[in-house]
Amino acid sequence: MDEKAKTKHLTSDVAPLLTELAEKLKTLEPFTHDALEKTFNDIVNAKGMKLGKLAQPVRVALTGGNRQPRHL
Repeated sequence: MDEKAKTKHLTSDVAPLLTELAEKLKTLEPFTHDALEKTFNDIVNAKGMKLGKLAQPVRVALTGGNRQPRHL
């Protein structure tokens, strides 16, 4: 895991957002791109924040870094 990305994005204030997202994703049906996008947008809109404040921590948690993955 990239320690700089971890320190910057995986903070104690983002933990409740990641928990909320995880709970919503557990029951997401259908599990599609559009449904995922809506779930992310619903959370950030409800909190009055920008998408990156949730998307970047998720990226770091899933990939270990903050770089956009390369497509094969």
